[in-house]
Amino acid sequence: KIVKNHFSDIVNGDVERYELDNIHALNFILKDSLGGGGSETLINDAQGKTHGQGVWLFGNKDLYMGGNLNSKNNGIGYYRWANGDVFLGTWKNDLKNGPGVFISQNGAIKPGVWKDNEYISSLSNSSLKQKLIKLVCNQNINYSNWNKCIGYKTYKNGRYIGYFKNGKRNGRGIYRWNSNITFVGFWKNGLEDGSGFYEWPNEEIFIGNVKSGNRTGVGFYKWTDGDVYLGDWRNNKRTGKGTYIYTNGTKKTGIWQNNKFISESKNNNRSNNLKSIDKKLYHVGSGTGFSVSLDGHVVTNNHVIKGCQKIDIHTQENSYVSKLIANDEKNDLALLKIDFKPDFVFPIANESPQLMDEIYVAGFPFGQKISSSIKITKGIISSLTGFGNDYTRMQIDAAMQPGNSGGPVYNKYGNVYGVAVAKLDYKYSIKRLNTIPELTNFAIKASMLKSFLEASNIKIRSQVRSPLEKLGKNIQSGTFYISCMMTKSKYYQMRSKKVLFDEDKFK
Repeated sequence: KIVKNHFSDIVNGDVERYELDNIHALNFILKDSLGGGGSETLINDAQGKTHGQGVWLFGNKDLYMGGNLNSKNNGIGYYRWANGDVFLGTWKNDLKNGPGVFISQNGAIKPGVWKDNEYISSLSNSSLKQKLIKLVCNQNINYSNWNKCIGYKTYKNGRYIGYFKNGKRNGRGIYRWNSNITFVGFWKNGLEDGSGFYEWPNEEIFIGNVKSGNRTGVGFYKWTDGDVYLGDWRNNKRTGKGTYIYTNGTKKTGIWQNNKFISESKNNNRSNNLKSIDKKLYHVGSGTGFSVSLDGHVVTNNHVIKGCQKIDIHTQENSYVSKLIANDEKNDLALLKIDFKPDFVFPIANESPQLMDEIYVAGFPFGQKISSSIKITKGIISSLTGFGNDYTRMQIDAAMQPGNSGGPVYNKYGNVYGVAVAKLDYKYSIKRLNTIPELTNFAIKASMLKSFLEASNIKIRSQVRSPLEKLGKNIQSGTFYISCMMTKSKYYQMRSKKVLFDEDKFK
């Protein structure tokens, strides 16, 4: 009732809500909305947020993918009108507001800046212009060449809007078959693969996990007569543990095989069953750490290890399960310990950093997706304060990527000037600064690191004043790849709070 009142300006029909454990899926189905006369859908995340990323199908055949706030297009979004026109860019209250690119049905491309749907100027940032144009699949080339872009394509058996990779449906998207079956969710190599939502013309629905086009994993199914099933699926059939509830209230809870009920489960509580089997740990995120003592103490960012149920530290020779010794959420620092004596311990600088001092950043950007070897980037200290005049941090222009977090920022002698912590957020920069951030990265100052280590009684190695022999080799020996391990349920709980790998890890 509350949800229906919230959407009262666009919904005439009923609103159905589903609460499903361990499923990153739809939570609301809006009926007879926006005057379309049919069944329309709103995608929400696993936490049930009604404001966020979504996919909308409108009754007039317009389509929208992107940010949503108070039932209006807000943030970065892709809109395709029924006549073939496309806009990719920034929205506010259903109106084009900010940088974007408009591509008309005849192929004409118009990048620029909009205000309340009115084009006001061209884009001065050529990098942003090219990025936006590239994100929209080029309708004038063969779709087999569409790669890492959002597009719309009509097939023999239906139509699709969403992400493409190497000419195939990959990522979030929506497909409506000519038979009026609809799938909203994730795709891989042209097939439904991941979490998603099916709706059939007879209003039967499925919400849950899909693998290679088949319902496989945990899912919820509702039949036209009102019967429902929540449990395990394999190749479109009820297989595994699950509960079937008939319209008259009768329940069958237990083991299923190929849609047939085999036996009762000892535990009739489905959620307890899910918790009991949700013990497998997955590698869902990564960061960087560096040695600060000969006793195996390693420093990293608190956000790297937050929520992790197991933290592995990988040296050049081995992997170790670490123990969390101390953490400081406010200053984003964490101290770990492993049973290992490092070959090199980083000295911590006593002197305050100065503008234009040359620095290096060591770490493992993008985890091990590029390679497992350490990467070093070079730059300068470009500001002695962080974002919002934060004096505990400094700004550097050395390149940083996800995975660098927690790595050492040091000078040519190997003295640590700071701890790599963040880069300026891309979406924030476009929304607030109207530009793409370039080399705007931040580090926690060494003074904060020293206070943190001293509070934990760590003996700090003093700074050195002459070049260290074999510095490159020492950096390699004292900088470590950190992996964050979680169960499936913990992953879905944390994915809105920190950067994690995608759910392909669970397939």
